[in-house]
Amino acid sequence: MTDICFLSYDKDEYPYFSAYSVDEEDGSISPKYYIYPPSPIKQHGIFRGATCNGVFHFMNDHDQHMMWNLTTNECKALPMSFDRRPRLDSPVVASGMWYDHTRENYKLLQFVRNYAIFEEDEADDSIWLYSLKSNSWKTLPRMFSPASTCTNDVFYCGASFGESECIISFNFSTETLSKIHLPLLDKTKCYQIMEYKGLLSIVVYSSMFGTNREPSEYELWVMNDGLWSRESVFHVCGVHEPVWFSRNGRFLYFESFRDEVVVFDRATGKSKNLGIHCYSTRLKIYPLAESFVQLNGVSLVEDLEELVTVEEELVRVEEEEEDDDYGYY
Repeated sequence: MTDICFLSYDKDEYPYFSAYSVDEEDGSISPKYYIYPPSPIKQHGIFRGATCNGVFHFMNDHDQHMMWNLTTNECKALPMSFDRRPRLDSPVVASGMWYDHTRENYKLLQFVRNYAIFEEDEADDSIWLYSLKSNSWKTLPRMFSPASTCTNDVFYCGASFGESECIISFNFSTETLSKIHLPLLDKTKCYQIMEYKGLLSIVVYSSMFGTNREPSEYELWVMNDGLWSRESVFHVCGVHEPVWFSRNGRFLYFESFRDEVVVFDRATGKSKNLGIHCYSTRLKIYPLAESFVQLNGVSLVEDLEELVTVEEELVRVEEEEEDDDYGYY
């Protein structure tokens, strides 16, 4: 059995996670429990999609980063990433996290797209990397897009250089970047970067989705030993983008047109609606695991509430000082 979770929102738009177990024999999903983040994270944090070994990353509107270990319920407010320039708009477009077992160190990756508010300002896209051991950030410049996945100790993200597209890989162990060329694809097709049986893969499909009667065609491309190969072609009715492969690679999960989870059995060519509704803007499936690694944060919710309040006040003061420096009123 493999444990996974879905991101959902309650009636007050607060985030929580629905935990399930996946049966590797038939692809079915069994509900387990709900996971509610502590109050400060729940009220102020936005889940950015980065998680590893049961540790989740959240970020609020003031660029305050927080890590939460759901096993120990320990929370940690991270230091501010960098001195943000007030003349730039810098949304996070992709996130990844990895755990180094040998050093007991979590590393958090943030892909940031910088937009200049005024034409005369420079705005280079960048990568922010946080290390739990050093409790500090470093940055590297790069261009990228939101399509991404993390396989073993490597984070992969779609990138664009002019009119050409490729995949940028970031090795957490060596902290190095590499460029991977995509296979020759029809430019009218879309692709999703995914993990397939521990390997980097892409699922290629048409931007015009099929219906419940007319299936869409999907191609699975897998990279092995530095080379791409088309592993299979299959057809599925009534689904959107592919979401997640089961650990054995037999089952591929989709979001249906009715915002429900559909599992496709690649061995039989049949799909099944699991009757699970998705209550988020885009379905994502995250593996779950227990971790007892200490984040060196706080374990009491009340302490974190006070910590977050102090951090937000510091951000407010810094923003006021920056506005004064640039003559904002």
